[in-house]
Amino acid sequence: ELNGFIPETISVSYNNGKVSQIVEQQGSFTRETSISYDSEGKVTSITQTLFGKTVTYTLTYSDGKLTGISKQIS
Repeated sequence: ELNGFIPETISVSYNNGKVSQIVEQQGSFTRETSISYDSEGKVTSITQTLFGKTVTYTLTYSDGKLTGISKQIS
C-alpha cells in the first residue's frame, strides 16, 4: 500500500529470467516499477511511477557488496 494505493491487478514481466517490470492497477491508477540489472545480475536501479511522481533508486556496489542506495524524485 502506498498513499492509499491498493492494487486490484498485478502483472509481472521478465527478461532473461529476472523481473524487469511490475504493473499494478487500481481503477484508473497505475503504478509501474522497472528494474535494471548489470551484467553480473545485480540490481542497478529501481524506478517507480505513481500519482504523477517518479522515484528512482540507484544501487551501487563495491567488491560485489551493496554499498549505497540513492533516491531521486521527479
